[in-house]
Amino acid sequence: MSSNDNNRLVGIREVMKRTSLSLTFIKRLRKAGDFPRAVPLGDRRIGFVESEVSDWIAGRIAARAA
Repeated sequence: MSSNDNNRLVGIREVMKRTSLSLTFIKRLRKAGDFPRAVPLGDRRIGFVESEVSDWIAGRIAARAA
């Protein structure tokens, strides 16, 4: 995996699909500081670092076992 793969950006729709969370719930988590920070891409567009979203998902899975 190259360093560019580690920094790949994914859109909110992909994040919603990967996490099975609604846009409203993701916004709530972001506001509380409980979700990876978004990367501003334009006036009305954001992305998320794919590896950070994957790490967040892994953390949720790990918390289940605790």
